[in-house]
Amino acid sequence: MDLETHANMDIVNLVPPEITIIAPLNNTYYKNPPLVQINTTDTYKINQTWYLIIGSGENKTFTGNSVEIDINLWEMQPDGLIMIRFYANNSIGQEGFIDLQVVKDTIQPTIIIHSPQNGTIVGEEPPDFNVTIFDDNFHKFWFTFNISEEKYFWLISPGNNIVWLPFSEWHTIPPGHLLIRFFVNDTAGNSNSFDIMIIKQLIERKIIIPGMNSSLLYLILILTITVIIKSAFRKNKNL
Repeated sequence: MDLETHANMDIVNLVPPEITIIAPLNNTYYKNPPLVQINTTDTYKINQTWYLIIGSGENKTFTGNSVEIDINLWEMQPDGLIMIRFYANNSIGQEGFIDLQVVKDTIQPTIIIHSPQNGTIVGEEPPDFNVTIFDDNFHKFWFTFNISEEKYFWLISPGNNIVWLPFSEWHTIPPGHLLIRFFVNDTAGNSNSFDIMIIKQLIERKIIIPGMNSSLLYLILILTITVIIKSAFRKNKNL
């Protein structure tokens, strides 16, 4: 073996195993322990892989290219940034590592319905819903009527929002007491809901002739009925 070949081998031997994290991305939010997918490459055979939650002091070995973070270690961590370091060594004892940073979030989103209030009577026009949402990683907002499977989604942002139901949809909902359940979730998997009960009540439309009050209409009706009765009586008398 010449000196150049020997030197090249020494350089290769100085390179530790390379670890790539496929998923998740850094700074992703999680309520439950994440499933982490990695890829390891090395000139020599990979001997062992393991991870450590920085600050926990406990190594967890695993095999293969994916591992779910230990539930007990995860639950011991407070909400916020969590640094997880992944290690791999090879058959000649070289060791490489890479860090993954995720955010633990177990806090439910806050949802406040300012209006309408419980017991509000609503007519043919759909009501506006005044809604406030608080969450750092808000995901979706939707509501249902009378615990129906049909969901009405709205694209809103954290903070105060005004949403409503299209008239075409409101028209299909029968009159009566309506339970409206509002939902909100975040990207970590936390969710929350809030219920209100409103009353859909259709108002009878009265026919009003301009220039006539109800008393006058009533008098005209009585006189008309009287004329009809007298006319019928005369016809019967002439028979």
